Amino acid sequence: MKRGLLVLLIFLIFISSAYALTLGSQTCKNNGEFTITLEAENKSLTYTDQIEIFIDGKKMEGTWDINYMKRDPPDRGRQFATFISKEGQVLGGGKKIMTINYPLGENEYIKNTYELQEILDCPDYIFSCALLNVEVNECFTTEDNVFYSYFTLNGFKQSLVGELSTENNLNFILNTENPYEDITNRISTNGVIPKRAIVRQYEGDKYMIKYEFTGENSVERFRVGLTGINQCLVTKYEDYNLVLDDISECTKKSSNGEIIPPIEKEENVDEEISNEVIEEEIPQIEEKPELVEEKKNNDLAVAIIVVLIVGGGLYILFKIIKPKF
Repeated sequence: MKRGLLVLLIFLIFISSAYALTLGSQTCKNNGEFTITLEAENKSLTYTDQIEIFIDGKKMEGTWDINYMKRDPPDRGRQFATFISKEGQVLGGGKKIMTINYPLGENEYIKNTYELQEILDCPDYIFSCALLNVEVNECFTTEDNVFYSYFTLNGFKQSLVGELSTENNLNFILNTENPYEDITNRISTNGVIPKRAIVRQYEGDKYMIKYEFTGENSVERFRVGLTGINQCLVTKYEDYNLVLDDISECTKKSSNGEIIPPIEKEENVDEEISNEVIEEEIPQIEEKPELVEEKKNNDLAVAIIVVLIVGGGLYILFKIIKPKF
């Protein structure tokens, strides 16, 4: 009995080993996107969401055109499945080792996983909007009125051909404490990059801006965004959740790098002082003892006079209207 089960298991493994997928076609673009089509060689069922594709050991992301595939002539609708990767998945160009892991079998308990290796041939990589991302890391103004901002521009320089520039593809907005003059000769507390400001790359995707104000001033809010990239502002990239600009509140820092807390507004201080002055200018008035005693005597005399008048009136009335018994 045990021997029969062993023979059956070996038979099933042998039969399933003949089930396989093959690579039907492939294309690769200079934006790091590639497309492959797999072909089912027999009726064994394969769910495409269980297929894993690796390029040089990195798992690829993308979508399939159908949810499962199998060879079922004369209907060839499930014999081929096409995978389209996201942009920016394959960088550098050239020949890449592509590994495809896929399961086969109708029954999940006897389903086996197989591996297919092929070479993906791609042209030289140029540029992809999918890799763009902007983030302001820090911004502050020193006690010497020098403004610094450090920000990250992912995907800003992707190749020699696909390279953005700080002059043409960056836009800055500054909100300052006091007015300043920007490169458009506009003097305001809300403008673009100041005249003579320095913008440079200092490490990889890390950039900075430095500007020394001519007078006492500081930046309260700073924004950096990408511009001149209309090809990235299309419906196709909505699913990529691109971050093309970022804004940050800025601080003030002392010479030793400590953050200087904001000072309360002067109008609040003036209001408190004003209230204190008003309270002092209205002293509590106290009556003198002799005035209080004189007031009491006057009140007593008035009361006696009122009693005499009322009593005399009642006496006269009683005499006039005398009751008869």
